[in-house]
Amino acid sequence: MPHWDLDAPAKLEFDDVSALTVAADVRLAGEGGINIGSISGSVTLRLPADSDARVRMRSTAGPVRSEFGSLRAAMSPASHSVSGNLGAGFGNMAVTTVSGAVTLLRRPPHAAPHAEAEMESETR
Repeated sequence: MPHWDLDAPAKLEFDDVSALTVAADVRLAGEGGINIGSISGSVTLRLPADSDARVRMRSTAGPVRSEFGSLRAAMSPASHSVSGNLGAGFGNMAVTTVSGAVTLLRRPPHAAPHAEAEMESETR
């Protein structure tokens, strides 16, 4: 299971991820960011509960969910999204899929990153 610490000005980008699942623990610091684009692959990210990030997650046909209550969900016939700010919103996290599921998990502030098997079981 990857674990990424993204400090300013670090950026992590994946584009055109197809039929592939992306699952990772991420810590955004400063203005670090992550940007993932997928056609049919699912994306699951886990951020610490005390994260500071602007969050934009969207899927045309797949489900989008977040364990962070401060983010707002919206659904229309051709779009499912979750967006908003966590904390001060300094970092940036954007995920867009066509048909893949998008899941944002919340890790307690001082918890160690989970093993891949544990994280995948939480997305089901």
